[in-house]
Amino acid sequence: ETDVRLKNSYMLLGLHQGATKRSIKMRYYELAKQTHPDVLNGEKASAAAPARAAPVVKDASRGMLDEPEGPASAVQFLELHAAFEAIMEDLEAGGTSSAERSKKTRGSARRKTLGEVLCERLHDEPEAVHEVWGELKGSSLEVSGQMLNQLFKACSAIGPAGVVLALTVLNEGSSAGIVSQGVRSSGLASLLGLCGQRDDWDVDLVIDEISDEDRESPEVLAALGAVFCAGTRSLY
Repeated sequence: ETDVRLKNSYMLLGLHQGATKRSIKMRYYELAKQTHPDVLNGEKASAAAPARAAPVVKDASRGMLDEPEGPASAVQFLELHAAFEAIMEDLEAGGTSSAERSKKTRGSARRKTLGEVLCERLHDEPEAVHEVWGELKGSSLEVSGQMLNQLFKACSAIGPAGVVLALTVLNEGSSAGIVSQGVRSSGLASLLGLCGQRDDWDVDLVIDEISDEDRESPEVLAALGAVFCAGTRSLY
């Protein structure tokens, strides 16, 4: 039964068993951008947006996908996500039994947003932060605090220029309305903390971006106070 489930999972993603973990993840990200309900809802809201077809199996023996006529359905994403998780669980299971894996899967039933799915890529490919941010911004996907931290972590892998990119993400997201004021405040506090941990990130660049509205946040004020106490710069 497990072998059949895995075979069907690979087939649904259009991959052969033995595919590398990287190729599996990249295929999943690409299919998610086509079938996730966040994308479909956006297309329904725009009369100019063409309906994108959902991938289906066209050759069961080879596990190939085709693009049929008609709009994609949210059901396709749920099936693709379940197939992806089944494959990844199998690759990472080690000695875990199928029953234990099933319990683990049922414990995390909340459907991830498309933005969360795309940001997961940064765990393995922090260098893809420009591309991922472009996708989030281009699709007007709301950025959560967790997603922002994932973006900042990827920025930190760039080196000294990472703080500039992190601020660009924060400011562009705020201007585009996909980073709320609450998330922005948490992000600024996180950046101030990161600057305190790194010698190659200029904390002054972050402080200069803090507005009067940002200073109304207790979280931002606490982070600024930590910078002040460290003797880096005056609180005001």
